[in-house]
Amino acid sequence: MSDQLSRRIYDSITQDDEVLIERLFTEKPSLLNELPLLGQSWLCIAAAKNSPRVVQTLLGLGIEMRDDPALVSPLGEACRKQASDCVEILLSHNATLSGNTTSGRPLVEAIATGNIGLVKRLLEAGAEVNFTRGELKFSPITFGESFGHSHKPIVELLLAHGAVDPEAENTSPGDDSSLLGFVTNTYGKPATNAFQEIVSDLPVSILVIPGESNAYTKRLVTNGLSSHASPLPNSVEDDVFSRVELVSEFPGTWIDHHSGERLASGEWLVDWIRGIAHQIVSHDIVIEGFAIFSNGDPPAPRGESTELSCILVVRFPDDPVAFASTDTPVAYYQMIPISREERDLIYRDGINAFIERMMDADIPPMAASERQNVGV
Repeated sequence: MSDQLSRRIYDSITQDDEVLIERLFTEKPSLLNELPLLGQSWLCIAAAKNSPRVVQTLLGLGIEMRDDPALVSPLGEACRKQASDCVEILLSHNATLSGNTTSGRPLVEAIATGNIGLVKRLLEAGAEVNFTRGELKFSPITFGESFGHSHKPIVELLLAHGAVDPEAENTSPGDDSSLLGFVTNTYGKPATNAFQEIVSDLPVSILVIPGESNAYTKRLVTNGLSSHASPLPNSVEDDVFSRVELVSEFPGTWIDHHSGERLASGEWLVDWIRGIAHQIVSHDIVIEGFAIFSNGDPPAPRGESTELSCILVVRFPDDPVAFASTDTPVAYYQMIPISREERDLIYRDGINAFIERMMDADIPPMAASERQNVGV
């Protein structure tokens, strides 16, 4: 599928233009069940964009609501974006309430939003309330309790529907205090505003590290991703880790200090971090040296404000390593958005060739909407 056609479909979904969507997929039905963006189906994208007419049209055309490698299930994505109309349509088409094999359950996504009406709707539809996941035994009730007073009505609703608080220690992996202290000591104090994500039922925070107001670069750091341990191959180097967290530097101008240090630009970078976190957990990815994640094939720009279409995840020798509550090393990997040409350069000549070109051009290893393309 060409970049132009992919963009046309994406724009039509964003505009909830069901007429054009029906025409495009009627002309090219083979595209209906493709996974265009980091494993997401068109149905997931439509649910995320709160485009109910397109969701209804796609289902009418026969799109599969399948247990595939999607980052989140269509229903889970609709819950995450509080797209109530899409939720109703998907439930009417028997969307699974347990998510799929690679994503968080819709109920957990709904709890994260704090939307009690959405939580109630899923419970009425038969969502399971008693399940645990991972060695830390995370559950819906412990997740709801982790939000404190703001989620008390949701916790009470879960209890009314038979939720049981499991007897387990460290039930809130997304708020690992030891790693949070490590992040503070290593990168700086996080802002009070953090992005939240559910990765295979594990809560992950994307912390904004604003630093000093005049600092040239700021950082986004995940906290909680390392609750998942990818199984290591039998023979690996000492610098290969089963538990990881992600770090990305970005320009200080993206922070709006007048609005509580919120990220005023670069939403595409946050979405990319979310997507890669899902990929790491869903596919038990072990990063040996570096890994490159492309936004589709061929790679398409990740956002409207950038032409960068791939992301390099790499750990340099002096990057930090921490220890979680399980005494297992947690490695912090840098995320560097790159172009398609830079990706090809790395595959062809090695990562050192790319790094040398970046250094020669005096380009820091950070996210930037616009910068020189060293792959051409």
